[in-house]
Amino acid sequence: MLVLTRFRDMALAGVGVVAVTLAGCTGPAATPSPTATSRSAAAATGGASLSPSTSASPSPALARPTSPSPSAAAASPSATDGSGLATLAAAAEQPLAAATYVADIKPENFPTPTTIDNSYYPRLPGTRYIYQGNGIDGPETITMEVTRDTKMVNGIKTVVVHDFVTRSGKLAEDTYDWYAQDKDGNVWYLGEDTHKLDDKSGTLTDTKGSWEFGKDNAQPGIIMPGKPKVGETYRQEYRKGEAEDQATILKTDDTATVKAGSYKTVVRTKDFSDLDPSVVEEKLFAPGVGFISVEHVKGPPEKIELVKIEKF
Repeated sequence: MLVLTRFRDMALAGVGVVAVTLAGCTGPAATPSPTATSRSAAAATGGASLSPSTSASPSPALARPTSPSPSAAAASPSATDGSGLATLAAAAEQPLAAATYVADIKPENFPTPTTIDNSYYPRLPGTRYIYQGNGIDGPETITMEVTRDTKMVNGIKTVVVHDFVTRSGKLAEDTYDWYAQDKDGNVWYLGEDTHKLDDKSGTLTDTKGSWEFGKDNAQPGIIMPGKPKVGETYRQEYRKGEAEDQATILKTDDTATVKAGSYKTVVRTKDFSDLDPSVVEEKLFAPGVGFISVEHVKGPPEKIELVKIEKF
């Protein structure tokens, strides 16, 4: 997953977590403190047709703590709606003790993993998305290509998405991301191989932020639920100190206009990370298209939007 802004250079000590529940399983999700929120930006998107459609599959359990604290759990009960989708804990002002994130993911739940047709995060091979805007390092162009390649990641076949950033015509980041869709329509993110421009050498040798499910205790996360629900919070990825992106669904009925077009029934998310509490961003996802824009709502100014979609 291409990271627009780098928040992976330091991990916060003592970040609180609140319980989230999904289909009856409890798991930790980092939450903003009363005085500060955190975020990380995931700007990778998938291939798509432009015709709107909807996905209506329920989400499975995202994660559970490996060693929850009974006393902490009792102090911070979770609130869920009838669908079982994740919501923030009712007692979020009393954060749980930190627990290890473990994704509830099994290969048998991925009968056709490379058919990624979630309306809000499709991955159609041969589709190229081009984004432009101003990042924290100035004007940039982000190109995302849904390749025809696949990769086995810990027993699950994934679609390989190639995304890269150019600034002033020069390559600044080159990344390969791995995605798969489960039987309920949830799009999972299983890792990335990223190379960023090293400030000292001037070459693409900085691999910080790379991770792969099953290696070095890295865990996958959900990029887009099969049926997004307002209030749902989920991890998008997890490798401690390297990749800790999370998101909360804010709206599912938004409208938006970007250079590529105007869209209705847009999903709006708030994205944040344990690795930097000073930045929060909001992303928009259009039905039949996927990710269309990202903008910082806290932290240094940044706004990127979809310019056009091509076939290759």
